[in-house]
Amino acid sequence: MSQKIKTNKPTERQIEVNKLYYELGCNSSAVAKKLGISVMATNKILFYGARNGLPLTPDKYSPVAPAGWSSTFKTVQYNKKGVVQVWDRVKPDEQNIEHLFKILSEHTPVLKKTIPAPDKANADLMLEWMLVDHHLGMHAWAKETGADYDTKIAKELIERSASKIFAQSGPVQKACIVLGGDNIHADNRSNVTEKSRHHLDVDSRYPKNMEAIYTGMVTAIDIALTQANQVDVIVLSGNHDYHSAICLAIILQAHYRVNNRVSIDTSPSKHKFLQWGGNFFMYTHGDTGTDKRLASYVMNYIIKNGIRGVERIYIRKAHLHKAGKTFPPGLVEEDGVIIEHFRTLVAPDSFSHEQAYSQVRATVANMWHERYGQRSRMELGVAELMEQ
Repeated sequence: MSQKIKTNKPTERQIEVNKLYYELGCNSSAVAKKLGISVMATNKILFYGARNGLPLTPDKYSPVAPAGWSSTFKTVQYNKKGVVQVWDRVKPDEQNIEHLFKILSEHTPVLKKTIPAPDKANADLMLEWMLVDHHLGMHAWAKETGADYDTKIAKELIERSASKIFAQSGPVQKACIVLGGDNIHADNRSNVTEKSRHHLDVDSRYPKNMEAIYTGMVTAIDIALTQANQVDVIVLSGNHDYHSAICLAIILQAHYRVNNRVSIDTSPSKHKFLQWGGNFFMYTHGDTGTDKRLASYVMNYIIKNGIRGVERIYIRKAHLHKAGKTFPPGLVEEDGVIIEHFRTLVAPDSFSHEQAYSQVRATVANMWHERYGQRSRMELGVAELMEQ
């Protein structure tokens, strides 16, 4: 700050504050409290009043420092003709430092308190939520395809689903949230699928879509933590989001890295597994492998890894956007592998509409008992989720 200071006549407000400052023992905080303004505003008025000629105690004011600050040393710029400019270096006095700390503490963002675990969770129960083929970032226009869909709607459906599912589930030992692939509609900014090079109808920019699914899933996981002692998140990759799915898993793992109640599967494997008591699950998007081959694969996986206590085996798939249950040839329900396809909340895009595909839009949550298997099933449709 240069030493050249312009002075004017003090204003009525400056005179009022200066007079009150002396009446209250040169205490800026007392003045601020009396006038109902902040200490910072009080010091600013005192500073400009002193610049305009009002008296102020020498230890509280210098021509280049506001009240509550002191000049410590000067920085001088020279040239051949002499001094060009002089800057006073100032520091806050003790009272002002305390005020500064108060301001910083009020404005510095801090992490919210850790979400407490539920008090009375049933140790035998696991809630499995299948959120598949969500295609966040897809754009559909109701006049063309029969329903609107965009990034905002997709994110809202995630959060509303979590709220309704966990409000009805009650406390459980574990919640398993399965993102069943094609979670993001476009895997990069080129807006085409990687293998088929199919052109995609997209809403907004790729970075914005990644931010939306990240924040939406954090909200969903936080909601799950209110009802589950442990939350496992399985992120599968599909034919639309191979790279994005891996990145999403790593981002969520980083977000919850210090929370031992959250486990994020960051494996890039196309197939992922979970055991809950006598129930064994294989999760895969469903765009690769026949049902018979997948059934053989999961059986071999159990044998090779020495997994014991398995009574029921399930393969959970997405990709088709339709519900369905099959049993591979030669296997029966009692001792075989049950393969189930799950519905999605996504609206049809222009391609689906042109091909005359139809679907029921929904997300599914299942309750599993460690010993007795499936206890209940909840299916939430779009109409229910979008009700205000």
